[in-house]
Amino acid sequence: MVRSFIDTAQNAEHGSQRGWTEAISTSRRWRRRGLAKALIVESIRELSARGMTDVALGVHTENPNGAFDLYTGLGYEVISTWTTFRKPF
Repeated sequence: MVRSFIDTAQNAEHGSQRGWTEAISTSRRWRRRGLAKALIVESIRELSARGMTDVALGVHTENPNGAFDLYTGLGYEVISTWTTFRKPF
């Protein structure tokens, strides 16, 4: 699945036309068949048809399923990073 959306409030605030491709997931038994790639490409086409000029997503760069490589292979570029801390107790 790919949950695509347009945050119209954010676009208005920043003067942009950005769509989002988020919540990307593939059932374990369907992985490594190009399904996620095909869904993302179709999502990008639809967002473009709706007037978006760029598309974004967030990803955990150490995703064990190769998500980071999939996204960079589709032309996504890193524009910012952040660090999350946790402390077990």
